[in-house]
Amino acid sequence: MSPADLAFVDPGRGRGPADRLGLAFALCTLPWLGFVPDEVAAAPPVARLAEQLRVDPEVIRSYGRRAKTRTDHLRLVAQYLIPTEAPQRVDAARRPGVGFAADGPCTP
Repeated sequence: MSPADLAFVDPGRGRGPADRLGLAFALCTLPWLGFVPDEVAAAPPVARLAEQLRVDPEVIRSYGRRAKTRTDHLRLVAQYLIPTEAPQRVDAARRPGVGFAADGPCTP
């Protein structure tokens, strides 16, 4: 993740470790997959992202217990990635297999 990406998920914005890791996961998967998978706990990028964020990867298990958290984070990520198109594209990105591909902030 770039310095700008790290600032985007910064804990100074009132986010705890689980929210930061979940938001980072969304930031890295949305551009590549076009959606954010529901099951994130076993996803390989989680450990790498946790290391970059200096959090325990196990905190991802408590991420998004409220569906609204995941939806809010998806909107934030879409706005961060494509500020002018985010409102129209966020609903498409919520459907598996439908969305957009772009040069993302995280490389596989």
